[in-house]
Amino acid sequence: METLGQRLQRLREEQRLTVYEVAKRTGMAPWVLSKLESRADLGNVQVRMLKRLAAFYRVTVDYLIHDVPEEQPEEELEPVGAV
Repeated sequence: METLGQRLQRLREEQRLTVYEVAKRTGMAPWVLSKLESRADLGNVQVRMLKRLAAFYRVTVDYLIHDVPEEQPEEELEPVGAV
């Protein structure tokens, strides 16, 4: 079973993106994303970060943290950075 960090890294690599590209698109610091991927500890992860990453990768927060095999339908997503 994948950890949160492994899942985040796999989602990023599937889209052929760097940590810096994801950071720029989500408004998060690259070091935060790198730390999440390398040693994600749910006790230190803020819910808003998980929501932002879930929206970016078009998955649910449940998928990120619980390995729920369901991806979020597109019509329920709000693009990151939408006004």
